[in-house]
Amino acid sequence: MNFDVLAFESGLYDLRLATERATTPDEYLQAATNTLSRPWAESKQVRPVLRYYAETQTTETPLHLAGIDGALRPPSDSLFLVRLKSHLLSQNQWAEVVEGTNFEQTLRTQLRNPLALARDTAAYRQFITQVDRLIQPLEDGSSKDEFWALMLENVKAQVQTGFQRSYEPRNRQMAHNLVWLAAEAHPDRKLIVWIASSHGVRNLSSIERITADRSYEGQTSMGDVLAEKFDGGIYTLGITAHGGKYGAFYWDDQGPTTLDEPSAGSVEALLGTLSHDYSVLDFTDVPSSHWLSKPQVARPLGYEEMRADWTEVMDGLLFIRTMHPNTKVDPNSNVD
Repeated sequence: MNFDVLAFESGLYDLRLATERATTPDEYLQAATNTLSRPWAESKQVRPVLRYYAETQTTETPLHLAGIDGALRPPSDSLFLVRLKSHLLSQNQWAEVVEGTNFEQTLRTQLRNPLALARDTAAYRQFITQVDRLIQPLEDGSSKDEFWALMLENVKAQVQTGFQRSYEPRNRQMAHNLVWLAAEAHPDRKLIVWIASSHGVRNLSSIERITADRSYEGQTSMGDVLAEKFDGGIYTLGITAHGGKYGAFYWDDQGPTTLDEPSAGSVEALLGTLSHDYSVLDFTDVPSSHWLSKPQVARPLGYEEMRADWTEVMDGLLFIRTMHPNTKVDPNSNVD
């Protein structure tokens, strides 16, 4: 379908740094598996996708890999700090804003531990103020200035996420990162993004959680922010299943979970009456008078049944009759 950029819910800077040094398919594969978050990097089911990505690097139409998250993993965090400081020193901004303070040490600690400032309100406010002062002169500068402004915005969002104990700052920043990827890093390209559905959906606060104590009321998702930034041009596809098992190898405290039978009248129960093992229910042309535009029970978010007008939450729903859990690739095997 002509997608030529594959973006993951992984570190923007991590992947940028790892892939810029690769030259052969094996190096590109190694860069991806070393840098992507565990659900993809160590997954047996995802490995063929990553091999395909690596093999395209020697063709005339390579698939580009990107991250949309602001988190930094070692050793990228150390190099990030070195390069950031070098750029700010060249602009005479580092000395003016942070010289003589503990900003550098705080930043170094924060990159390793997003909760480092979670209990120190005064230190948190000072750090955010310093980050804002560093960002402001960069925003209208060169493309390199704007890149480092974006990276500092990611640092800020990570700190705010930890301090506020809320995913909203992270959701907003991932949306801004995706806008930057589409407009600046990969203009005129078609991007496909692999993220948790709870980040990608829009109108998150409209979803009613039937059995959970907590609600999504008042929460903003990455999809909500993207809906404001783009007038169309985005197709959000959720995923659900009728039966089987779900889970992941990195869930250390439990094995795969067997899916319950979907409730009578739910979207999954209705799709289960079809003969297809895989279906896509497209919401884009559903009229407001259609029954699908009324609140329906479905479970595309963590297999928890919820009620919503799903046509206002996503653009389509991929239905899988039998789900299989995410399993770890065997590091001793040459066969994926």
